[in-house]
Amino acid sequence: MTTDDDPVRDALAARLGEQAATELLDHVEGYSNYPRTVEGVAAWDGAADIAGVDAAALAVVEDLALLGPLGFGVHSDPADRRAARRFWGLLTLAARADPGVLERVLPRFAGQRYADDLVATIRTTAAPAPVDPGPVTARPRHADPDTLVDGSPAQVLRVVERMVDLPWPEPGADDPLQWERDGLEGHTLWLAHVLPLAAGAEAADVAALVVPLVALADQRWHVRHRFDATAFTDDASTDPASYDRRSAPAAMVRSLGAEHAVWWPLGDDAALLVDTSGVVPAAESRAVVLVLPARWLTAPDAEEASLQLPLVQDLLSDDGSRVMSAVWDVLGTRDPEVLEPLLRVLPTIKEATQDLELGGALIANASHVARALDRVALFGRGTCLCTAYLFDQLSDPAKEERRGHVRIVETIPGDGSWVPDRICECTDCGRRYRVEEGLYHYPWWAWTSLDGTEPTVPRR
Repeated sequence: MTTDDDPVRDALAARLGEQAATELLDHVEGYSNYPRTVEGVAAWDGAADIAGVDAAALAVVEDLALLGPLGFGVHSDPADRRAARRFWGLLTLAARADPGVLERVLPRFAGQRYADDLVATIRTTAAPAPVDPGPVTARPRHADPDTLVDGSPAQVLRVVERMVDLPWPEPGADDPLQWERDGLEGHTLWLAHVLPLAAGAEAADVAALVVPLVALADQRWHVRHRFDATAFTDDASTDPASYDRRSAPAAMVRSLGAEHAVWWPLGDDAALLVDTSGVVPAAESRAVVLVLPARWLTAPDAEEASLQLPLVQDLLSDDGSRVMSAVWDVLGTRDPEVLEPLLRVLPTIKEATQDLELGGALIANASHVARALDRVALFGRGTCLCTAYLFDQLSDPAKEERRGHVRIVETIPGDGSWVPDRICECTDCGRRYRVEEGLYHYPWWAWTSLDGTEPTVPRR
């Protein structure tokens, strides 16, 4: 097989060189089944001779374009089984670079037990040798005590776990909060609790501190993630609507002289370790742990993104004029791109608006809010929004026609009515309605289905 026929080999060769890529794949393909592949690659001493092999394997197994060449989707012939052995062998190496990759790839197997067993084996083989937390001190004996923290890895992790309960500065405060826990000193900024571990130290001393610390953190907190500080560069000049919140911790990481960091989840918080020992001059290395809410290190989910939209912000604002402006927008639209985000946060909007004093003359504005939220609920049930007309006497067919929601296809003289009835056809589903117009203290329109549709009020 040539590299022209082998995208996996090409991807590895681009990172390791042709010879190393060939050596790696020849070794991975030499086992008879998946368990032996995992165990054999984990014990392979030759991997240590290939610089960057773990990072290269990580890049390959997470490249979606290589899923097919790595054996996913077809498992019926020997060639495909060989491709899958490649995957398991490369995953074994990739987990050394980032144990979190195991959690990210498991969903590909949809609960297949053999995959769970293999991942458990890889997790064991990828874990560093146990660290004895007792007599080990993080600061090398010869190191300057003014440049390196004086504490064991276990002591540092205990302090990090307690940092999640530290108080935050008052809003607008300029000075950080100073604190001390278990003999270690740190400070708290608006974004993170900061535990300095090394500053202006020799790179070798920082590495001697960080390596056992990371090993113990992996054992204690399990899943380690990689944070790329170069990928998030928004600043004060960025439009707030498009600002990526990960830019804030990324700026802190870069200000320390690093481009990447690693982090572990701690419930709703995260421990972010910044280590510059491999990227700055030997005598100027530093290391620091930042404890901050984990959301700052992850992309917003759909619900969180919805909460940031201007229309949703208006509905949650407690400002009557903003709320009502948003309500009219909701009542006038059928656009899924508008309604879908509202549906994701509908309970939040209901709670925020239920006790608002919104006024209203002949009709309470609260009733318009209810109409708008009913439309969102109907949208969530997959029901055409024309059915809202059946329980809403404030939908003017002329306005609905201008919005493109209905067509007025016929007028019929009403019995004694001052305005003829209108036959309207929904432009989305084709249902037809007869609309009677009346006037009491205000105009009203009674919509009656001509297709047997019953007026079912949305579940609130």
